[in-house]
Amino acid sequence: MGGSSYIELPAYIDRKRATINPQNVDRNCFKWAILARHVTGTAVCRVGQNYMQHEDKYNFDGITFPTPISDITKFEKNNLNVSINVYGLDKKFQIPKLHYTATHHLSHQTPPSEQRPF
Repeated sequence: MGGSSYIELPAYIDRKRATINPQNVDRNCFKWAILARHVTGTAVCRVGQNYMQHEDKYNFDGITFPTPISDITKFEKNNLNVSINVYGLDKKFQIPKLHYTATHHLSHQTPPSEQRPF
């Protein structure tokens, strides 16, 4: 299993405002989800220059797009201050954990004052 392009979320998940799901037309969904924390303004849900201007903040070397789950550990090794957890949604509406980081970084947590709905 791996990431791909934008997929509209079921309404009951989208209404929770607890997901990162930028609208993109390429296969770089993982990259845009990572960069989303730096994007501000009125078009935070749509990928464009507002996202691309932040690409140099992380090391994406060796990461393939669309990104398989196995590349997430590689991304975390390339970016030692980043920890990533990935959850999925199966057909029974259960939320299985697909990747859970081995390390947790306090500096990577988004303070409540910086959180914004998607």
